[in-house]
Amino acid sequence: LPTGKIIAALTLGTVIYRNLLMKQSWLVFPKEAMRFFVFVGIIVIGIPFSIWSGGSVEVLLQRVIPITMFFVIIGNTVETPKQVHILASLMVACGVLISLVACYHYAIGEMDQFGRLIGYGSKEYENPNDLAMGLLTLIPISAALFAGEHRAPRKWVFALAIGVMCAAILASLSRTGMVGLAFLGSLMLVNLARKNLLKTVLAAILLSAMGLAVLAASPTVADRF
Repeated sequence: LPTGKIIAALTLGTVIYRNLLMKQSWLVFPKEAMRFFVFVGIIVIGIPFSIWSGGSVEVLLQRVIPITMFFVIIGNTVETPKQVHILASLMVACGVLISLVACYHYAIGEMDQFGRLIGYGSKEYENPNDLAMGLLTLIPISAALFAGEHRAPRKWVFALAIGVMCAAILASLSRTGMVGLAFLGSLMLVNLARKNLLKTVLAAILLSAMGLAVLAASPTVADRF
């Protein structure tokens, strides 16, 4: 069963029912959503002119439409900063679960025919490159939650989440993922340098030491460079 699509459809139906009860429009479409719909419309118009129309339809049904439903649902349900925080925390929790499964597969040697680890599930996050790219988008969200949290225990939770996702990216052996990690680390150092130069130097030394340790401990990672 397509569990995700069923849940999305039920959620969308609930949102429409709530809006009707409140005597509002069926759905609310912010400017960002309208721009995205224009983009989707261009995709639909271009399908008959594509080299492989069947493949384009498959991408539309399996990728574009679920993302469109996500835009609509989020635009109609997430309205307060607290809801944004809950949504971001849930996304990070899902990223941690995906990362733990990927690290487990790496530890037990569950690889594909090319010697790369098998990620999470059987779709987007199964491919190691897609796994790395997906986790790269979640690390900045985790970092923002870490920076905005004032309670030490929760700060440690978000810090550990970033560490687990970094480990999964390294285990994926994705060159794009490793370059992305280097970029995010550099960006963190630039932002930190504006506030405290000493902490920046210490952080740079720590990151360099960790990178060298990973390369020394795993020749496979070093070979990917």
